[in-house]
This record gives sequence, C-alpha cells and structure tokens, in this order.
Amino acid sequence: MIAILAGARPEARLLEAGVGSGFLTTVLAMGLCPTGRLIGLDVKRENLEAARRNLESAGLLDCVDLKLGDVRDPAAVEGVGPLDGVVLDMPDPWSALESLGPEVKPSAVAVAFVPTSTQLEKLLDHLRRMDATGGC
Repeated sequence: MIAILAGARPEARLLEAGVGSGFLTTVLAMGLCPTGRLIGLDVKRENLEAARRNLESAGLLDCVDLKLGDVRDPAAVEGVGPLDGVVLDMPDPWSALESLGPEVKPSAVAVAFVPTSTQLEKLLDHLRRMDATGGC
C-alpha cells in the first residue's frame, strides 16, 4: 500500500529517507524498475550495506541509488530532483520538508511513518505552517 501511495511506478523518481534493512526499498524498487529511479538515504552506513545486499539478492540494485546522508541536510538532497514522491521513515519527518521542498514536483506525494499521535500532530502543524507561508 505504501508503494502505491508513494507512486512507485515505472518512469517515477522517488526518494526514501531511512532505508533500514531495505525491505520497503525493495518493494518500492519493484514498482519503479526498470525505468524509474529510487534514491535511498540513510544516516547509518550499516543500514545501507544491508539494503544493498537485499536489493542485489532481489535483482533490483540497478534502479536504486543508495546514499549515506541526512535528508534534513539540504546539501544531502540537493540535485536529487525533480522527485515524484518521498517516503520518510524517520522519527521527525517534519524536519525534512524544507530541505526537500526545492527537489519535489508540485504534484509530489509524501508518505511519512509516524507511530505516535504526537508525531502526527507535529507533522500536520508543520505542514499547515508551511502552507500558510507558501513553503511546500
């Protein structure tokens, strides 16, 4: 369902922040390959190595770029766009919105994993403030 909501389809360009072991990364790549592209960012090198092994085993590494970096840092995402969608699997997805703003298409979809209602409330508040100021 996440892959469908994020727009994982051929020709699309997506970014996933927080690849972990690469399970969702693999599912996204299944929808994107062979003509789409997934940029996977993670702050932990060991996560990227695990994801690389899993993608390689699935035969999907050719349509995924795995990068060590923090999506909250504009320098880490500069030039990755134009993105059709983003998947944010991180504890504070609201902190990534500003750095991603210049890289996403106006029609881009954002999917965020927020396991608590407090996180959801913070994300929605941040989105409302950005909308009010013409941010994202």
